[in-house]
Amino acid sequence: MFMQELSWLINFFFEYGYVGMFLISFLGSTIFFPFATEIVIAGFIGIGLNPFYIVLVSAIGSTLGSLVNYFLGKFGIEYYKEKLKKMKNKDKLSEIANKYGVLGLFVVLALPIPLPVDILTIAAGISEMDLKYFLIAVFLAKFLRYSFYAGIIKVVV
Repeated sequence: MFMQELSWLINFFFEYGYVGMFLISFLGSTIFFPFATEIVIAGFIGIGLNPFYIVLVSAIGSTLGSLVNYFLGKFGIEYYKEKLKKMKNKDKLSEIANKYGVLGLFVVLALPIPLPVDILTIAAGISEMDLKYFLIAVFLAKFLRYSFYAGIIKVVV
């Protein structure tokens, strides 16, 4: 039954093209729906959508989803602060956010390897990283990351 529902949801997003990609990116970048956007980039390119627009829409959606996490951290929603404290990697993530700031955030988000970056965007809010620099770093990192995946897909296909 679960697979049927999942299949329906994926088809729903594909039916809406760029809007579907935006929604997947937005939701996948929030702490509420941990999902790797990179997984569906291939599918959207495979159905004939422009890779540049897929990357752009994904980066915008992901940036806005990360902004939700930032505000959860900044305005001190205790549940997420406690969740951050219990994470195995939280010390490393907090260290990156505090020690390396915007540059550290950019590097970790741009890396094309799976990392729990949602927690890092919450840590940026907790540490009250400058919002303007946060948005620039997240957008550029996600654009670079998704470009990498789109480029590989384009070469393979």
